[in-house]
Amino acid sequence: MATILYVEDYPPNAMLVHDLLTYYGEHEVLIAEDGVVGYEMAMTNQFDLLIVDMQMPRMSGWELIPKLLGSPSFRKVPIVTISALSPQPGIEPPFRRLPHLSKPIQTRTLHRFIARLLEEAAREGTDEPE
Repeated sequence: MATILYVEDYPPNAMLVHDLLTYYGEHEVLIAEDGVVGYEMAMTNQFDLLIVDMQMPRMSGWELIPKLLGSPSFRKVPIVTISALSPQPGIEPPFRRLPHLSKPIQTRTLHRFIARLLEEAAREGTDEPE
């Protein structure tokens, strides 16, 4: 079981992802309604994965993700972008290397996608020399 932070300003999407990942993945999913709250939650809790909507009021995913990646705490935490807009060609780092989910959310494959990312992160965490 993983602890996941989903930063999403649209309540129906937040509840859909929450319900899918808690039911199928048996994960604990916490929801932040915008990037400001998401940043505060991320900095005061430990998460195994973050899912960040790119278009939000107050602080967008475009603003939130670089702030998170600037913290050593998030260098190994998978961050997934999610948006109704497809990733654009020529998009700047750090966004180009992040996994992306498109809206509408594919309910049949979401939990498998997240499980694969968590497995990859766990393998990378055990590959490091001590």
